[in-house]
Amino acid sequence: MAESVLNRAVAKSPDRTVERPVRMLLVRGSPLLVERLRAVAPRGEFIVVGDAAAGEPYLDDVEAVYMADRLRPSYLCAPRLRWLHIAGAGVDGFSIAGLRDAPFVITHKVRGSVIPMAEHVMAQILLIARRALEYRALQAERRWARASEWPTSELIQIHGKTLGLVGLGHAGLAIARRAKPFGMRVVGVKRTTVDRLPHVDAVYPSDRLGEMLAQVDFVAVTAPLTDQTYHLIGEAELRAMKPTAYLINNSRGPIIDEEALIRALQEGRLAGASLDVFEHEPLDPASPLWDMPNVIVTPHCGGVGPNLAEDTAQEIATNLRRFVAGRPLLYQLNRADIVTRFNPPSH
Repeated sequence: MAESVLNRAVAKSPDRTVERPVRMLLVRGSPLLVERLRAVAPRGEFIVVGDAAAGEPYLDDVEAVYMADRLRPSYLCAPRLRWLHIAGAGVDGFSIAGLRDAPFVITHKVRGSVIPMAEHVMAQILLIARRALEYRALQAERRWARASEWPTSELIQIHGKTLGLVGLGHAGLAIARRAKPFGMRVVGVKRTTVDRLPHVDAVYPSDRLGEMLAQVDFVAVTAPLTDQTYHLIGEAELRAMKPTAYLINNSRGPIIDEEALIRALQEGRLAGASLDVFEHEPLDPASPLWDMPNVIVTPHCGGVGPNLAEDTAQEIATNLRRFVAGRPLLYQLNRADIVTRFNPPSH
């Protein structure tokens, strides 16, 4: 995208707009995002560039940056920068040396992907439980299966089953809220100690992950990828799970030791998995995961939904209003979540 400068909006509503001018750099910003930001700050100047390198000439004069590209070290030295918004729910793909100690506020996408992620997890549970893909295969063959061919013994009634959530942030709680009406028992692991959370029957600290995994029928990974969660689920954790359990991951691939997962699936120590994310993306065509009949592979699309662009733009616009008013920003990044041990490719 060629650089463009989008200046002042014509119309403004006193109860929704702010008057202080602000100069904001939008790296890979969409027209919809610009429109929502202009509605909030009519006197603002919004500079749209196609990548982080193209934004560097503007860094001396911007107060805020929206970043949808790999971050460059020059942004950490921008003299007037007070707010950096990272356009990802996970920030592992944006991590660079020094970001954890950056002298400006860092926010990230939180709510834009929450509903799609929660619905994706519930969809996978139902696909697995009702053996929907097997029936779809029969349909492709134009074959009406006799009752004796139905996979009745392999069906799972999720009412009364236990769902484990590795991570009880916005996405984890959204999944819990959707699982309870199905009659599922919901347990989860959270790094900060709490006694109770809505729609969650039991909350375990991180050091009791194995204890939680041992009791679940389905486990969904929603935690962010950090130094602490890299390979959080490895050989020992997989061995703690019941052989009838299913693992669902639509957070970040490196949270699971993929080689250990493949071994568990090949050896029958795990009933199956639904994987939307992988240690290396795109998934290698030679990976055995492609051919496993008990594995569902999707191309890192679990956080995508029809309202994603609008919800994300509104989230940033809300923070822009707070920024120019001098109020604390929402969705601030926990600096401890910034990855320092490795720098995986962004996706």
